[in-house]
Amino acid sequence: MTSLLQVSGVQGDILAHMEVEDALKLVGEMGIYQIFLCFLLAVILQLYVATEVVLITILGVTPPYHWVYDEPHSLLQNASQKHGHLYFEGNFTSISSEWSLVDTQAYKVSAASSIFFGGVLVGVVSFGQLSDRFGRKRVYVTGLALDIVFSLLNALSPSFTVFLSTRFFVGLMNGGMSLIAFVLLNECIGATYWAIAGSLASLCFALGIAQFALIGYFVRSWRLLALVVNIQGLTIFLLSLWIPESPRWLYAQGRLHEAQEALLFMGRWNCSKPKPFSLTPRPKDSAPRSNILSICCSDVLRRRTLLMMWAWFVCSLVYYGLTLSTGDLGGNIYLNLALSGLVEVPAYPLCMYLINHKSFGRKRSLCGFLSLGGVACLVIMVVPEQRGTRGVGCAICAL
Repeated sequence: MTSLLQVSGVQGDILAHMEVEDALKLVGEMGIYQIFLCFLLAVILQLYVATEVVLITILGVTPPYHWVYDEPHSLLQNASQKHGHLYFEGNFTSISSEWSLVDTQAYKVSAASSIFFGGVLVGVVSFGQLSDRFGRKRVYVTGLALDIVFSLLNALSPSFTVFLSTRFFVGLMNGGMSLIAFVLLNECIGATYWAIAGSLASLCFALGIAQFALIGYFVRSWRLLALVVNIQGLTIFLLSLWIPESPRWLYAQGRLHEAQEALLFMGRWNCSKPKPFSLTPRPKDSAPRSNILSICCSDVLRRRTLLMMWAWFVCSLVYYGLTLSTGDLGGNIYLNLALSGLVEVPAYPLCMYLINHKSFGRKRSLCGFLSLGGVACLVIMVVPEQRGTRGVGCAICAL
């Protein structure tokens, strides 16, 4: 390590010894660098992640079609024995029209969505462990690069089997790297800004859904659409290459010099001139190292963990179930998808305010939003089935 004595002019300035949290306050908890990082990881990355998640809502739409049978006057009783050609109408293509996923094959579209989220499940479980071992940036950048590669292969799939396989790996990389990106962002900003960063990421995810609907409206070929959305991912990858590793992770690994360099890099971006400092090593803990199974040993932690897991399960089931089903509402699929994202936007500024307010906080805000969400789901059941824009608009408002 560098010397703990630094000379400035005639008088020597003793370096201040501090832990990484204090050093982060010194270089700036939310300066120019953190604002850029929020733009990169909470704004444009979430716009990209959202397009990959809801990709199947447009790629899986079945255009109007009809059968033309070779034997129109056939007296065969079993219609499945008739031979004919399938003709699709409309001004767009999809995986349904590409591989004739209609009638008895229509379930494959839903299977592609399930396969994607199966990959997400594997990604969020495995990437967390990998980032603890190899670093936040390395795992995030690698996952993003592979996400782009598999997304390109997904767009060029010669068969539905290849499409299904690559869709799984897109989900794996998408879920894993977006989780690590969120961790990396939070470890580079002050704890007081975590709620804002999290709400901003969710807000941009909702805007990403609307963005994808807009792109899909102009790009009617499913292969070209799948390729176009990856341009954004490539831009994010190039910008992510030069950001430093998480100083908190480096500090936890005992790599004090690298952690200090990362902090000084952030300080230069923030135009701050902190007094000389030196990171102190973490105190050695004589207690045995804990792991995820340690939660089971505490009644309080076990109960809270199970409750949070159940809350996440319910939220994900309802949220993605409704969002991915916008194509079943009838009317304009692009408008429906855009509205399903935009209706979320007012909730996030309210969320930012409530969770930081002393009268509400995290717990009361969570209970309140869950209750309102449950009531809204019940309201959907009594929305009258009306055709046309008015009926779809009522359904979207209920959603």
